[in-house]
Amino acid sequence: MLLFSLASESEIGEMLGLIWPYRVDGAIIAARLKDDQIRQFNDRGIPIILYNNPATCAGVNLEPDTVAKLAEIPNVVGIKDSSGDMPYARSVVALSKSLDVFPSNEACLLDARKGDFAGCISATANTNAPYCGRAFRDGDETAHKTAVAIRKLFDGKPLVPGVKALTAHILDDDAIAKFLPPFDALKAADRDAVIDGYRKLTA
Repeated sequence: MLLFSLASESEIGEMLGLIWPYRVDGAIIAARLKDDQIRQFNDRGIPIILYNNPATCAGVNLEPDTVAKLAEIPNVVGIKDSSGDMPYARSVVALSKSLDVFPSNEACLLDARKGDFAGCISATANTNAPYCGRAFRDGDETAHKTAVAIRKLFDGKPLVPGVKALTAHILDDDAIAKFLPPFDALKAADRDAVIDGYRKLTA
């Protein structure tokens, strides 16, 4: 589990130091969060968004009972869920009325507009933000379909290099496509397919 927080680097380090001894295979076990740890989080008074990302945490989910325990901390205000598991996201919504849930897929935006979710936090929104905005703000179903279709252009391709390549194309700035290890360059055929698909969807 990762914590996003509006805090200085030193404050984040202090908070992580409180929980790191209780970290097991990428997940914090709810039973190991003692009352004094809960109080110390609360004393910081800094808004915290939890991050559930099984793909980078050895396949381990931040289980709903753990989320429920963390949600007892008043300054835990939300969770970004990158599992892609919508039933999981809905189960987390049911845990607490004060916890904002942000799935990582644009497909949830019309549900978010109805109040099911707080919105979405998605890497591919770098490439389809205007369509996401119209879907969430105005309920524009055509824009929503376009946003989802643009996201699907990256299926089966390395996501970060793909998003950077398309963003570089959209903004006409090749510098955006540059990256650092451990990422590999997007294959030319994949890059061309993504850009061609984007052009067709937004023509």
